[in-house]
Amino acid sequence: MSTPRTHRRRPAVPLAGLVVLVVALAVAAAGVLGVRALVRGDDGQQVVAEFSDARGLVVDADVLIAGAKAGRISAIDLTSAGTARVTMRLHDGLEPPRADAQAAIRPADLLGDVVLDLSPGSAPGPLRGPVPISRTVNAPRLEQALETFDQPVRDGLRAIFVEGGRGLAGRGGDLARTLVALRPAVTATDGVLRELDSQQAALKSVVGSAGTAVHDLASTSSEGQRALVGLQRRLSTVAAERAPLRAGIGALPDTLAKVRSTTGALSGTVDRVVPLADELGELAPGLTTAAQRARPFLRQTARASGDLRPTLVALRRALTTGRGTFTSLTAGLNGLQATAPSLDATASAFEDAGPAISKGFFVNFADQGAEPGRQPLDVTADPARNYWRGAAVFSCEAFGVPIEPGCMTKAFGAP
Repeated sequence: MSTPRTHRRRPAVPLAGLVVLVVALAVAAAGVLGVRALVRGDDGQQVVAEFSDARGLVVDADVLIAGAKAGRISAIDLTSAGTARVTMRLHDGLEPPRADAQAAIRPADLLGDVVLDLSPGSAPGPLRGPVPISRTVNAPRLEQALETFDQPVRDGLRAIFVEGGRGLAGRGGDLARTLVALRPAVTATDGVLRELDSQQAALKSVVGSAGTAVHDLASTSSEGQRALVGLQRRLSTVAAERAPLRAGIGALPDTLAKVRSTTGALSGTVDRVVPLADELGELAPGLTTAAQRARPFLRQTARASGDLRPTLVALRRALTTGRGTFTSLTAGLNGLQATAPSLDATASAFEDAGPAISKGFFVNFADQGAEPGRQPLDVTADPARNYWRGAAVFSCEAFGVPIEPGCMTKAFGAP
């Protein structure tokens, strides 16, 4: 939930200062004619950025540059294209944004406050026009990340984050000092517990004897006396173990030194892990967006896999039952491959004789004519269709070979 902000009234500008300001604005306008997104005003410069979505951002929200407050949001408008046009007013004295400037809307805390991060850029030329939508982003907020969980989990996590944020708000320093102060105590406690763990047998005997003594004392005085005697014997047994106990207590300094060394190593590990955590924090918004966009695709893939299952089953059945057909097809293709050289030679022979055969059939026919479409021997005769009739006399000349004895052998090759 965003905390409402109070709008501040601008102080009145003296008349002399107003005249100087008008002159300065006229000079600046003449120098940057056509620049609409960057204008110097009475309280700084105005920058415009276009976002696909300005959800969560409100007028008078903070504008940050490199983590420091650099201005406020002065207006949020909806464009004709359905995008959000955000106007920000920066403090006076800041360098104008460059041509590669970027802007991002992100949460400021766990309570829902939103700020705008402006990266001025480093390009040689200044920014002309609004920061385009290709260089702006609205970072996912906590509620969007929680939408990936079920409703009970979302409610629980939201309560933990919100209440934890409220409880720790403004107490970061106190929490850090408390953890530092508790560190020696935790270390010492760990050493004592380790030593007690090594003396479990003796402590178990002591506790058991004490329980027996209390029970006996609660019964009768005589039995209580005997219990005390038994307790004395057991305490004597514990006293006999003074040497191991003394050795264990003497080893405590070495144990504490080892724990201190281990803690130092862990501190170095934490120092190396912090940059990695920062990088993961920067990647988190992109990963959240990718996960949200991938969800519809995964649903469609799941549905498609279900629809594809019957097809795969039918294909498997066809491949299984058609094994004999594929075997016969393989044999046929092998036979066709063996016949291919002969077919190739025959095709080559017809290719060489093709022009002469065509001329013999369609030019040197002895008789040619047209017949009507109705033919008694054609069951598919159509009156709208005509037939070509030709009579041919096959001779050696039809194949381009002079008529002489044995010319057909020459025309068709060896018999």
